[in-house]
Amino acid sequence: MDVLEWLGDRSEGKMMASLRETSKYMLKSSSAVVFMLGGEARLEELRAYERETDAIRKRIAAGLVKSELERMDKLTFSSLAKHVNRVVDHLYAVGKLADMLQPSGQVLAKAKLIQAKNDECIATLSKCMDAFAKGNRAEALRLADEVERFEEENDEIYAAARRMMLKMKGMDTPAFLMTYELFSELENVSDACEKACDDIRLLLVK
Repeated sequence: MDVLEWLGDRSEGKMMASLRETSKYMLKSSSAVVFMLGGEARLEELRAYERETDAIRKRIAAGLVKSELERMDKLTFSSLAKHVNRVVDHLYAVGKLADMLQPSGQVLAKAKLIQAKNDECIATLSKCMDAFAKGNRAEALRLADEVERFEEENDEIYAAARRMMLKMKGMDTPAFLMTYELFSELENVSDACEKACDDIRLLLVK
């Protein structure tokens, strides 16, 4: 069965409802990280979102077993659910690191820049998933291209953050390593968004 035909038959079904629910938690998690970088305590909130999305991914996997999709489409849809789930996983990791490090100065400024771009990535991915769920092929592909552009821009900010770290003095080794991990996890968020869009492209372009 063609994936758009399948989506059309089941647009209100449990599978797409679950994917849209994950999209909601992506947006909430991204907002929580923004607030954390602004000094607010939101870690428990992020932990709850991460648990919810793990449970949703399991429901999607169970639904795919019973679906009428072709085998390769099932695998790609499963990969889409995995990458959307990883967006929330990486945001939770960012939250944990920000909570421990309490970044300030140049580190905080760069972290906020990367997260601002992540916010754009996630909002656009959410719209892309919505267009995909509605069977709007052209709009979903356009939005997927936009996510890829945001991810490439984030790569440049991440590279600048790494260069900045090489010039920093007075930071002890544990703090340096945790700061490096913070930037890496922030960059992983937009990477996961791009991979989710790659899955959507595979489902739509055959």
